[in-house]
Amino acid sequence: MKVLLINAPFPKYTQGYEPPIHIAYLAAYLKEQGYEVDIVDAGLRSGAQQVVADADRGDLAAIYVDIHNIFDADEIAKVLKERDGDIKVAVWGNLPTALPKRVLAENPHIDFAIKREPELTLAEIAGRCADGSGFDGVSGCAARIDGEVVEFDDRPLIDDLDALPDADRELLAAKNSYPPFIGPLEGYVLTSRGCPHRCNFCSALLHGRFRRRSPGRVVDEIERVVERFGTDRFVFRDYTMAPRSHILGICDEIMKRGLKIRWHCLIRVDLIDEELLGRMKEAGCYEINFGIESADQGVLDSYDKGITVEQVERTFELCRKLGIETMANIMLGGPYDTPESIRKTFDLFIRLDPDRACITLFFPYPKTPIWDYCKERGLIKTEDWSQYYTDPWDDRGAYDRVLSLTPEVIRELERGYKRLLFRYFKKHLQKLVRNPLHIFDVRLLHLRQLVQYARFLGGRRKSG
Repeated sequence: MKVLLINAPFPKYTQGYEPPIHIAYLAAYLKEQGYEVDIVDAGLRSGAQQVVADADRGDLAAIYVDIHNIFDADEIAKVLKERDGDIKVAVWGNLPTALPKRVLAENPHIDFAIKREPELTLAEIAGRCADGSGFDGVSGCAARIDGEVVEFDDRPLIDDLDALPDADRELLAAKNSYPPFIGPLEGYVLTSRGCPHRCNFCSALLHGRFRRRSPGRVVDEIERVVERFGTDRFVFRDYTMAPRSHILGICDEIMKRGLKIRWHCLIRVDLIDEELLGRMKEAGCYEINFGIESADQGVLDSYDKGITVEQVERTFELCRKLGIETMANIMLGGPYDTPESIRKTFDLFIRLDPDRACITLFFPYPKTPIWDYCKERGLIKTEDWSQYYTDPWDDRGAYDRVLSLTPEVIRELERGYKRLLFRYFKKHLQKLVRNPLHIFDVRLLHLRQLVQYARFLGGRRKSG
């Protein structure tokens, strides 16, 4: 019994690309259950035909999707079935979790939409494929049975994450060559699932309660990766590292074992103080990613973010003081934004002067509280999922493609993007002039966005 695990393609306008380490964890679990597994990352390939050509023949395929690439997954499923005959195809991810029956209704080549975490449900589907016992009553999914779409009960979440195996990094790398700017493939690690916070726009709300691995189990995996691959750079890919005791526990384990590693993570600003940052730096933390979203306190409160602008500013000051690099995420064009809130956010971003940046346009995830808010007010212009995850650096019409925005908000977004991008890339170009070796510190992502910036300004002049 062979299971194909496929990562659906990401569009060219997403800001950055990282290897799907969660698929490597799933692969390890399925192998532990006795199944053969193959992994193909469609994000590194062009088109369904190439994805299927690079995949082994299998009995069951499972495709990880977000919201924007569900139709790509259906095309991959179609080509798989043309090649492999009776193969069954499942999808999992945010959209199948939120709208499992709709996913199957709109994508005729997909047989199962798995809700929340996939391990137990996919293993049961694989077992039923093997013994021919049928798929009625498989909890944790919607299924296409005798031409009808049926949704079954949710499956309980896995409580003991420590019992799950390490990610199968060799299998992930076997057919997938990742560019060097993403950092060592082997160094991506998950320490938890879900999120303890309740930001009303976040897809983490779809995936159940927060659970975490023990610090010792996390560092056991890190230690094995160091021994097996010689990697000394790690990225913790949790929604957010929390709580404080969990972070400190991991730091203590790293230092107790004498591991000389460098690592990056995402943490909320309301957890940060000088003691925590000091311990993190001592344990090898060199960069922290912070979700700021907005500089308008009213907007933050409307998002149920649970942080203050003062906490943001203090956190960035402490990071500069201790020599920890920062990455700042802001989210613009949401239903609570005004021209003034957007100006304030760009002003704050420039004052913070982060080392790296991620600037995204708001779009609502189905079944989140903010989706309901936008639907009730008629703000959502389309439910064509391929239009989601737009990026105005690549696409000049992206600002209000999904959500209705006023002309004043759109003008402020354009003005702010131009202002911020100019300062952001001027900073890196000045560093390159002073030290050409800085090129090795600037990810290819930044170079790509520099080209986008030139195109953005050029397009603006033409349209103006």
